Amino acid sequence: LLRFFFDLIMDLGGNLGPSQVAADELPDGFTMGGEGDAAASEQQQKAQQVDEQRRMILEQACTQEALARLGRIRMVRESKAKAIENSIVSMALSGKLPGKNQ
Repeated sequence: LLRFFFDLIMDLGGNLGPSQVAADELPDGFTMGGEGDAAASEQQQKAQQVDEQRRMILEQACTQEALARLGRIRMVRESKAKAIENSIVSMALSGKLPGKNQ
């Protein structure tokens, strides 16, 4: 991969200005930047906000021991922990949880 970038730089005369690289010359997964990056950044910020809200709901709905158990489940099986968290968040938002869960 490094060799590819080195060759690309040398093909461009050693100057890496954005106007000298065509979008089709970039390897898969790389972008030229610009508006696409702004939209991706906005989506990333929104995802972080949602994750933060989920974390806050879980902290309010669960005891420290329950959160620790969830962490151990997450280490073994991420999908199972996510499903449990989704259930807890759903019940908390619908008012079905009276207090902190054990």
